[in-house]
Amino acid sequence: MGYSGDTFLVVENFDVSSVFTPVVSADTGYWTGSISCQPSWSASAFTIPLGGVDSNGTAWMLQKVEGWDSPPTAVGQVIQRSADHGGWAAAQYYGPRMITLTVMASAPTQALRDVARAQLQQAVPFSDLGTFIYNEPVPKLAYVRRNATSTIGETYPTLCDVIFSIPLVAPDPRKYAVAAQTESSVTNTIVTPTTLPSSGSPAAWLPVTFAAGVPPGTQGVIAVNSGTFETRPTITVQGPITSPSVINGSTGQAVTFTGLVLTASDTLVLSMDSRQAFKDGVFVPADSSSAWFVIEPGTSVIYMTGTGAAGSVLSMTWASAYV
Repeated sequence: MGYSGDTFLVVENFDVSSVFTPVVSADTGYWTGSISCQPSWSASAFTIPLGGVDSNGTAWMLQKVEGWDSPPTAVGQVIQRSADHGGWAAAQYYGPRMITLTVMASAPTQALRDVARAQLQQAVPFSDLGTFIYNEPVPKLAYVRRNATSTIGETYPTLCDVIFSIPLVAPDPRKYAVAAQTESSVTNTIVTPTTLPSSGSPAAWLPVTFAAGVPPGTQGVIAVNSGTFETRPTITVQGPITSPSVINGSTGQAVTFTGLVLTASDTLVLSMDSRQAFKDGVFVPADSSSAWFVIEPGTSVIYMTGTGAAGSVLSMTWASAYV
């Protein structure tokens, strides 16, 4: 109705029959990753998709990562020389890695914001170890749990948003490649000792030179560590074999079990990190002369020897490591 009583017809040209649902945006690119934890009592892992949107429509944004550059040096010192200038460089080792994440959760509603708060508490373990994956150009992961001396801080810029400050500790200072590698080989032949003739024709004259690496006829595994720091594999030996020896052909170090008998149904698992071995889940000691080895950056050859080894299997699982 106009000022003087005139009537004007207006045609609506927009749709009011549907409900508009806002789409929450999330960061993409290198600032993505995840925090996850697999409790023993749960059939599935609790996972926070950093740089993504979860099933509730909540966007998780990874805003800052601290402690990803280098782990601290916790043990080691330079010892002053007696009655002389300078010092002696004693052994030095990395300590646990301290990581702090700044994460923002942007939820469609205030109620879903509180759901996101509970989800994060479940995904960041306080006793077990979870995984933090950071999608750099070469994605890497660290095994973490919350730092016992700190709390997960929360601030609320709006009713639907919450910003978390997450203090984490990685007992293992290494950063690992996300995809682990597994290689195995089957021993098809039995290697017998070589006897050198002392007389007759042809005679063996010393010195005798043998090729480095894996002895002829021995099945080995080639391990490539593409990282910048040593990594510690898990090695599995499936029988039959007696007195197995697992040897790093690149360094000559060996872990031996003199007199140990593995049948075709027995499995021996060696953890090069904890330096322990278990036969069918029961601890067995290695020989006192054993040298527990690591896989240095580059290529290493790991092989196995023993008696009655035809048909035995050597398997190794590892991940490239970085600091």
